[in-house]
Amino acid sequence: MAKRRSNGGHPACAIGNIRAISEILTVDNFMTSFPESIADVICRSARRVAVSPWALGLPVVSVATYCLGPLSEVVITSCDWKTRVLNWSIAVSSSGGGKTQAYNKVQKAVTSFEEQINDEVKERMISYLEENKVPVGTEAYEDEMRNAGFVKVAVDGAVTFERLFNILLSNKDHSGLLNLEEGMQFFESLDCFKKGNADRITALKLRGGGAWTRETVSEKDKRSCELTHLVVCGYTQPDPIAREIEKVPNDGLMNRWTICFLPQLYPKFDALRIPVNEQNTIKDDDNRLTEIFYRLYKLAHDEDGTARKVTWILDGDAELAFEKEHDRIQTVLQSLYDQDQGEKGGFLSKAKGDALAIAGAYEAIMTICDPNCPSNLSVGNVYKISENSVAASWGYILLLLRQRVHFENDPVVSKIVSKVLDWQNPYEEDGDDKSWEQKDDDKFSLSVLEKRAVKLFDDFKDAKTIARGEASRKRKYGSIQQIDELFSFLSSEDDGGSHCFGSCKRAKKYPFKKKQPVFFKEIPEEGSQSYVEIVNKLTKLGLKFKDFYNRESQVVERLTDVIEDAEMEDDEDDNEGEENDME
Repeated sequence: MAKRRSNGGHPACAIGNIRAISEILTVDNFMTSFPESIADVICRSARRVAVSPWALGLPVVSVATYCLGPLSEVVITSCDWKTRVLNWSIAVSSSGGGKTQAYNKVQKAVTSFEEQINDEVKERMISYLEENKVPVGTEAYEDEMRNAGFVKVAVDGAVTFERLFNILLSNKDHSGLLNLEEGMQFFESLDCFKKGNADRITALKLRGGGAWTRETVSEKDKRSCELTHLVVCGYTQPDPIAREIEKVPNDGLMNRWTICFLPQLYPKFDALRIPVNEQNTIKDDDNRLTEIFYRLYKLAHDEDGTARKVTWILDGDAELAFEKEHDRIQTVLQSLYDQDQGEKGGFLSKAKGDALAIAGAYEAIMTICDPNCPSNLSVGNVYKISENSVAASWGYILLLLRQRVHFENDPVVSKIVSKVLDWQNPYEEDGDDKSWEQKDDDKFSLSVLEKRAVKLFDDFKDAKTIARGEASRKRKYGSIQQIDELFSFLSSEDDGGSHCFGSCKRAKKYPFKKKQPVFFKEIPEEGSQSYVEIVNKLTKLGLKFKDFYNRESQVVERLTDVIEDAEMEDDEDDNEGEENDME
């Protein structure tokens, strides 16, 4: 089988710099990125469970967009631009970073607001049955109660797509909320019972609120939701989110998520103690968050749970504030496109619509928290978005975009945003790590795979061979598939062999017990024609031969079962346990 040809690849995410990336977010910039009416409540609640306010703020924004229902939209009056108020988010933190207590805090408010709505549904149904003199306990009474139209807000995280469809179909507004303690449950549920990628395609449509038609086992005919309103939010760790971002081919699903890398807090026990005079504040803040969700829901729904159309208008000073940041993002996207790197700007482009949607959600929160807001929230259906809501929304989006740019660690994108948006890298790498990627401005002429090759040679300059497991253990070269791609690139004769520095074979290399792809460097005799060719190719990478291989190396390499022309196909020998499966 022919070797796979490289498609340019994706640089490895900067998991090793997660602390510096997360510390972009602070309490101060949280306060300027959220409506004042809710920021204080979130900060106090977060402090009590020893997490950053961003750990609560991110899912709160998504839940707020759920509450506003499927018929809420933001409209820019000066152009043909409408955006559904819908947001999917995932908060990223290492193990022990407080994800569970943050999830529990948000889930408690979601559950309370769901119970409050369903208590009202139950009371209305009981009153109706009493008026019609339907005896309690009869079959007719029980049937009426079952069909009362209770709202299912929070959906079980282990839901399959068939069950999810049935839940959305049964809710009057075809909406549902997936608030996940482990956000990767959503991705792992995609297409887990079938071949193909139908669920991923469906997820892309659901993110936009599109219609959903599905054939089920129990129904002969197709059933349809003419529109949907699914909101997904949750928490996960850096490694799983990196795997999703690095997946090839990129179908655009990850571009549609708002991703936040949480700063982690480790306060002493004394800081967690709550003074006696503040004990009631805990309950008050919990109730306040529940009340906000409840009132947002009532703003966009009739008494029977039917979604009501609500429009948020963007014009005047608010439109000018939006235009300023919109155009800066467009400048970045144009620069990427001019360098034939337009596909790397997907998540930046999607952020413009997210900024609009979140501005609408912020204005809704400010509206229902206004002391002059009437208790009857069904009186209006058109509202103007203020300049403050737009400024806070862009502040929120730009901070999280900056984090993601540095996490994805693409040198082309990083260079452009540093010039256009003045986003400087939050971490300084050690000398060796920095020199391979950015010795000078000319280094950006190298492709992504060439830069990874420079780093690989630098890390293994004392070795004649490099096993895939060895590269994987460095945690610098991305997934196993990306390491395979790098090995293929370095052993390929494409482009006249301009990037061929050896060959790839299958072998057992100590201390690994299983056969795996191993890259064999070409080490010609000094002064030979092959040596001159290798040196010329290394010079194009900014390297000398000693950077490629140290002839004075005393490293002893033990290889067995060498098979020529290693194929880069995934198999159980290759993919499982390379880092730990040692003799």
